[in-house]
Amino acid sequence: MIVADATLIIHFAMPGSNTELAEAVRREDPVWAAPPLWEYEVLNVIWTYVHFKDLPLTQALEHWEVAQDLIGERTYRMAPTEVLRLAAQSGHNAYDCQYVAIAQELETWFVTSDAGVLTTFPQIAISPDDFLAR
Repeated sequence: MIVADATLIIHFAMPGSNTELAEAVRREDPVWAAPPLWEYEVLNVIWTYVHFKDLPLTQALEHWEVAQDLIGERTYRMAPTEVLRLAAQSGHNAYDCQYVAIAQELETWFVTSDAGVLTTFPQIAISPDDFLAR
């Protein structure tokens, strides 16, 4: 199991330039988890495509279903106090610290392309490329 950030989930659910990379990560580990925040982040990206790029709603709903199937019942909620502690200690935002806290709790990797997270949490955060190369 890995904790996947919303960007990785989007790359898997919506065909694009990074879909192959997301699919390779999924082949390496097909069990993905995330905090409840992932839903709002992914919905907002899909809405952006509907609103600004004329993605038909039917396609948007299909992308949403792919994302939902990908995470399934593995949406984990962490205690806000733990997230706030991580954010205060690291100086990193509480949004990303939700993902980090879950990865720590599950004792697994947080797969992300966010350079700030990768730098701040090198013991738990790993890029998709490095995850595949390990």
